[in-house]
Amino acid sequence: MKAFQFSLDRVLEWYAARLLVEESQLRRFTVQLTDLERAAESLEQSRASAGDEIRQATFVDGRDLTALDAYRVQTGRRKEALRRRLVEARKQVAAQRERLLEARRKHRLVEKLRERRVAEWMMESNREIEQNAAESHLARLSREK
Repeated sequence: MKAFQFSLDRVLEWYAARLLVEESQLRRFTVQLTDLERAAESLEQSRASAGDEIRQATFVDGRDLTALDAYRVQTGRRKEALRRRLVEARKQVAAQRERLLEARRKHRLVEKLRERRVAEWMMESNREIEQNAAESHLARLSREK
């Protein structure tokens, strides 16, 4: 009886490695997205805080209002830039999820093929063992007569 050999083992290994790469890439993109979301939230909090400080101040002169306006314009630009980056990051995450799903599908397909081949090999092996046992039994019976 020969040992089990799967001709697509290297393909299965390659798909497993590809799957790990795609999972790693998704984690990386997800971390980037989370960082951008935190930055956008922090920027919004900072902008709101600056407005609250001016509203709560007992004395406000023109320079304060000018500075607040300049700050709001600047944070508005940064907020828009962050929004664009967030949109792009979400697209990257969605695309990477698709690549990951495809990598999983391909890996699982070859795994199932391997499982099927192992099952066939086991059946053939069992059949061979049964045949050898039957021949051995018949040979013993013929020697006894």
